[in-house]
Amino acid sequence: MYQSQAVQALIANPSQPVGQIAAMHICSRPLRLAMALMVSAHTVHGATSAARFELDQSQAFAADTGALLYQEAHWLTWQGDTLVQRFVQYRCPSGEAFASKTVDYRVHPLAPDFHLRDARSGYEEGLRTAGSNRMVFVRRNRESPLTEAEVPGSPSEPPLIADAGFDRFLQEHWQVLLSGEGLPIRFLVPSTQKPIAFKVRPLDSGDPALITVRLSLGAWWGFLAPHIDATYRRTDGRLLQYLGLSNLRDLDGENYNVRIRFGDAASSVDRAALAAASSQPLVSVCPGEMRASERGAP
Repeated sequence: MYQSQAVQALIANPSQPVGQIAAMHICSRPLRLAMALMVSAHTVHGATSAARFELDQSQAFAADTGALLYQEAHWLTWQGDTLVQRFVQYRCPSGEAFASKTVDYRVHPLAPDFHLRDARSGYEEGLRTAGSNRMVFVRRNRESPLTEAEVPGSPSEPPLIADAGFDRFLQEHWQVLLSGEGLPIRFLVPSTQKPIAFKVRPLDSGDPALITVRLSLGAWWGFLAPHIDATYRRTDGRLLQYLGLSNLRDLDGENYNVRIRFGDAASSVDRAALAAASSQPLVSVCPGEMRASERGAP
């Protein structure tokens, strides 16, 4: 069972520096060192009175069979027109929450501090700010130690993108992509604890109302490696479909290969709904989920 005290504190007082909240949470649970740590001194002034909340839901299907693998509930916190925080709840097909992710865009919008935890295996990954450094961390399973490394890089390199900061990057370069140009980025892969050179380029979606953006390795042999295709609505840049590897893993430790479908719009919710979702305990088993060997797969 898991309850995000850090998320609860942010909901209760969004203007409090997120680093202070995370530090208090870790001090009370020393064995969870760096799990929810987002160290910064940044304050969103007036967030308590002006914050608004939305719920955006999606479903993840197996790319090959079309079977429903899991569901996503994205609880978004806005300050005016700026998305400042995201809390994601990953649910079994039957509805139970088994994983969660917190994202804080306030200091580094393109490479936000984030923390993902999967209660089924104990897998964790994330990125945190420590002074002027960015630290990436990962725990392979509940029996493994949490390992952490400083993210390398220099101002002369392409921008660092991490997790949900990819959407923010696309928003900032939307017109460039609509013109047909590609862009180089460094995308953080927490499992490797380093950023990897990728290229973002638009594809013809076959529908004039949509644009598909492909994220692939930046090297010349990148066409041989797996890629990610994300389809957006041209008019407002809303994500409608994601096709590629998931950030979640199956019971054998392999990333799901998914097709995630989003609805046409998010719905407005209140602070209490977000608080209730963030306090929901996580289950360690999804009913009916099996390992590949149990399914008879090769």
